[in-house]
Amino acid sequence: MFAATARIDSDESQSRPIKTFLHSGFTALSNEILDNLILKLSWAEARLLIVICRYSTGFLREWCYIGEHKLLETTTLSRSSLYAAKVALSQKGIIEINHTKRGQCLYRLDARYQALKTGSEGTVQSTGPSPVQSTGPMKDSKENLSMYNNHHHAKTVNDDDNFSLIPFSNWSKSKFTASSPTVEPPVAAEEPVKAEAVPPARPPRPTSSLTRHLMDVGVNGFMARRLVQTHSQDLIQAALERLKVIGTIKNPAAYVVSEISRGGYAAPVNPAKVIAIKHEQLHHRRQTEKQQEEQAREASNLAAVTSQLERFQQLPPLERDIVLRSLHDQAEREKFNRLPGWGPEHPVWKGLLAEIVRVRSERSQMSQAGGT
Repeated sequence: MFAATARIDSDESQSRPIKTFLHSGFTALSNEILDNLILKLSWAEARLLIVICRYSTGFLREWCYIGEHKLLETTTLSRSSLYAAKVALSQKGIIEINHTKRGQCLYRLDARYQALKTGSEGTVQSTGPSPVQSTGPMKDSKENLSMYNNHHHAKTVNDDDNFSLIPFSNWSKSKFTASSPTVEPPVAAEEPVKAEAVPPARPPRPTSSLTRHLMDVGVNGFMARRLVQTHSQDLIQAALERLKVIGTIKNPAAYVVSEISRGGYAAPVNPAKVIAIKHEQLHHRRQTEKQQEEQAREASNLAAVTSQLERFQQLPPLERDIVLRSLHDQAEREKFNRLPGWGPEHPVWKGLLAEIVRVRSERSQMSQAGGT
């Protein structure tokens, strides 16, 4: 056999344009999703699955963070429909949902439907300035979680084009000689690894009772301490008590963190109780108005009686005797004199006297007007 080597014109091979077959801006989807899975999902589940594929595989990431507002906007679903779709996809084993230290949701496709090579298979890298790292479930830095990084916009290289770019791959331009020895690429020498001193571990901080209760329901230590520092004790205790009342929850830690972050969930409203409260308020307002009217009427009557009694005191003695005789006769006719405590201090006696004085005054004014 003859050893052969390829002599490559490096300038010519580097100047060759890369041949592509797809326009920029696309997402790779597994054939399993397109052929089988998509037909078995509801409309809401399919919408959510496509969006998760877009922001995970489309950004060359195993895990992706999508805010709740962004999910509602991109899927055009209501909050209840979005929550039901999340639960359905998670229970069917199509997606996996995890949480960061801040309580934010991370999403990942199951390995059966993941078109991106991850883990032991080798992470796909872009041809941009930096390789794309697979993001773990608790990696929540800005660089790895932001979906607006520019490295995923770099043009990727398919297998054929990549094969034509590496050395000794331009076989159409190669020239073989029988006497030339085989050329092997140089092997880089391994540098010795320097051992670094491990700093001593800091003593753990003391844990408060509320922090311990939050950690008992599944909240991690960092998030539990942050909630205790930034929210009132009553709010945290109310969220923990509500969790006991509700009972079984698939993710109690996420529920408690969500309730505390939103300031607590209001108690359910009873429509019948609301109507009863409105009726009671209306009844109380009418009773108050009625009492005010009665008080105003009594004050007006008292002022009128007082003015007539003052006029009675200004009458001549003879007229006062006539008025008192008329009062005595009317009291006997109408049986007022049988009332307990009947006399000048009795309110009925004063009212009757004021009425007689008023009638005599009106008659006197009418007679004077007729005489003129």
